[in-house]
Amino acid sequence: MPVAQGGPAPARQALTVGVAVLLGLVAIVFLVTRFDDLGGGGTEVPLGGQELPLGPTAELAPAVADSGPLLFPGPEGAGRDIWLQHLGPGDADGWVAFSVRAADASLDCVTEWQEADDTFVDACDGTVYPSDGDGLTQYPVSIDADGKLTLGLTPLR
Repeated sequence: MPVAQGGPAPARQALTVGVAVLLGLVAIVFLVTRFDDLGGGGTEVPLGGQELPLGPTAELAPAVADSGPLLFPGPEGAGRDIWLQHLGPGDADGWVAFSVRAADASLDCVTEWQEADDTFVDACDGTVYPSDGDGLTQYPVSIDADGKLTLGLTPLR
């Protein structure tokens, strides 16, 4: 006599679904708690922090020498953009950071690098600033023991 084949018993099916859901939740918790390890030690991007790690001075100094000061858009949006300038003889010497616009200037009034003169010129009123940004809002720059440069996002007073 033939025996009818049926699906798994309801209790067995419920147990299988329960175990699958539990394993899925464990996997999700693992991934969420370990998310920063998945990138293999990639660059950390701070959101809303007071410092911005920029990388090794041994890479940044040649970039400035080849292309001029580096422009970093403000992390909170327009109005807090910063020039990073390297003026020292060695990779770890002579770093300065300053605002791309004069205090209380409109967002359109940015300073532009003039390579021929080693100066910055305000696009609106023509004010000339020296290569170290003297006269513009200055920002702190630090270099750690590994030669990595960090830009402080709180202006110096």
